[in-house]
Amino acid sequence: MKLHYPALRLIPILIITLLLANGCGPKRKVALQSEIDAARRDTLQHPPEYQCPEIPRLFVEDAERAEFMAYHFWDNYDFSDTVYYKAFPLVTERAFVDFIGVLETVSVHAASAVILSNMVATQTHGDIFEFFCGLYEKYLYGSNSPVRNEELYIPVLKYIIESDKVGEADKLVLRHRLNMVLKNRTGYEANDFEYVLPDGKRRRMYDVKSTYTLLYFYTSGCPACDEIEQMIANSVPVIELMAVRKLKVLSVLVDCWQKEWHKSLSLLPEAWINGADADNSIINKNLYDLKALPSIYVLDYEKRVIAKDIVAERLDSLIVKLD
Repeated sequence: MKLHYPALRLIPILIITLLLANGCGPKRKVALQSEIDAARRDTLQHPPEYQCPEIPRLFVEDAERAEFMAYHFWDNYDFSDTVYYKAFPLVTERAFVDFIGVLETVSVHAASAVILSNMVATQTHGDIFEFFCGLYEKYLYGSNSPVRNEELYIPVLKYIIESDKVGEADKLVLRHRLNMVLKNRTGYEANDFEYVLPDGKRRRMYDVKSTYTLLYFYTSGCPACDEIEQMIANSVPVIELMAVRKLKVLSVLVDCWQKEWHKSLSLLPEAWINGADADNSIINKNLYDLKALPSIYVLDYEKRVIAKDIVAERLDSLIVKLD
């Protein structure tokens, strides 16, 4: 493996050198074993980080440097060395997070191709294939992931579903997940739905006329929802874009408990359109993949998805780019 973990590599050399120099009496064996154990403990406590390949100097433009790194990120990783990743799983996981960061700097097409190449490389080794599948799910699909990106998770799901390393029961779950991920994709028209206003009038999401629409799905009795509501309500980019009438915010309570909803309305900004899914049709008809709430979508004038289930901390930077 091209990873650098010198302490492990040097242990056999250390043993041979000490045996040749000092003989192999009982006391020396005990001392030698102590030194070996100390070297192992040091390696476990201070595992080496994964070393990415260096970018050749001939690549000078940021775009070509990013693409080179994306395609060659794992060149120094020996996927056949399952012992190493089991001993130091966090080293590989930290490298994986850096890998996702690199993928965000290239096109979706290039990133998808890189991911497929990585999946092929891991599939020949069952344990590490499963490990990487878990990392892709955790970081590209996980509700709490700050780098969540379902668009890049699509090629992962498709590959796993076709893999002979995965059982049919798991594939059934993954097929449903893929079906949900494929809904309301970035660049595609969002699913329409009906909502009810506080006065009882019914409207459809597509009736909202605005250059941009921010959909905010939430549930009652949800501390995280309360926190995100305040973040959106106090967002300077959101406030400024609403002030020039280029953005409307539509909040939708998706588990419509009439009493709780009317209680929560006083906490929502009056400038928002505040509605509720009175018939629970959004969830019952699987119109949106609301695996965790709250969930934020940003749409353009034609109701095409600009951002799907965007992490709240990234909302401001996105809105600034829209203005």
